Amino acid sequence: MRKFLYTTIFLLLLLLVTLILLELGARGFMLVSNKARFLGHDFISDVLYDDIDNLESLLDATCFGYEPFTENYGFVLNSKGFRTKEYERKKPEGTYRIVFLGDSFTINSGPLPYEHHWVRHLDQWASERFGERVELINLGIPCSGPEFQKRLWEIEAASLEPDLVVHAFCTVNDYQDDVALKTQQGRNVGIEIGAETSFRESIFRALYKASAFVRMLHNVLKLQGVEQTADDLPTATMAPDEYDHGGFAVETRPFDPDQASYTESMYLTVNKAFLGWLHEDFREYFDQQAEGAHAALRAMYDSIRASGATLLVVIVPGEHQVDQEFFNVVIDSMGLPAEEFDLELPQVTLRNMLDEEGIPYIDLLDTFRQAHSGPNSLYILRDSHWNPAGNALAAETIEPVLEQIITRDMMAEASTP
Repeated sequence: MRKFLYTTIFLLLLLLVTLILLELGARGFMLVSNKARFLGHDFISDVLYDDIDNLESLLDATCFGYEPFTENYGFVLNSKGFRTKEYERKKPEGTYRIVFLGDSFTINSGPLPYEHHWVRHLDQWASERFGERVELINLGIPCSGPEFQKRLWEIEAASLEPDLVVHAFCTVNDYQDDVALKTQQGRNVGIEIGAETSFRESIFRALYKASAFVRMLHNVLKLQGVEQTADDLPTATMAPDEYDHGGFAVETRPFDPDQASYTESMYLTVNKAFLGWLHEDFREYFDQQAEGAHAALRAMYDSIRASGATLLVVIVPGEHQVDQEFFNVVIDSMGLPAEEFDLELPQVTLRNMLDEEGIPYIDLLDTFRQAHSGPNSLYILRDSHWNPAGNALAAETIEPVLEQIITRDMMAEASTP
């Protein structure tokens, strides 16, 4: 009996030491590898962005991290860690400066080479139309929502003295990202409508929050549904891991429309979660999420307008809102009727808030529905982001509105004594 007890104690101690070493190894790995940072990132717990007082720490709190001079889908990040050209904090005399805020749609539209991106299209258009008088700065960061965008505006964007701020709000997940309510019941409503948070899930969340190793293991298992391999991704063809400068495009592999980002089962699971937020059983919960997000948005929008900048909001739709056939596939897998979902709820909710505040916006939903001509006509294959055609359509829709705003602001500036 005593021998069994000693053996048990020894094995428990060995297990404890092993877990400590794995945890230390995971945390150390995260410090030296950007890919490990993503795998070890906490996608569930809230970050108190208002407690962060500098840009490097703010970016370091995201899954993207703070990685200047590294290549990101055909573009070398600038010295501040953004997928945009180098810029001076002080706006050049006579320059009309436009700053873009948003999530993955704004930074790179998922795994899309830089040349196809909608902000890149707008940059080329502005250069042809206005020459060097107009400057575009893209401060998009993936996996970010209203709370993060507000703090990014306060820490970095506001100091750039922009004349125009374009905020791209993605209705697929921006009402869910970095809002305090996100860890409560309803996070996975698309998987099992009405499911209560179990004791087992509560234990998992506690371990997930406390342990980098648990997060890394969990996220690696989730990525088993990712279709692309490292060789498939459109990264630079002949590029070192790091450069000694940044803010420029590099050669990439051509975009492959037949290359999916996720397996069919994984992408279906992702979209069941997206759609779950729009089910009638969770309308009260959605309203709570929207209230939290709107508080952050109003604070940011008030600050933008108080700075003297013009504000334009671009409302980005999800694939399940644009493609009716795809929507039917997702709800069929959930065993729920279409009439129980309010597909336009995020758009209506945001438009109502913007109308109340008198803030101009472009809602791309109807435009994308009209242009949709079949599976993957506007979206990357099994990916929630726009393909080259979707990016081009977004840019074409935004261009005339930008021209009107820029021309109006320039004329007003010219007439000011």
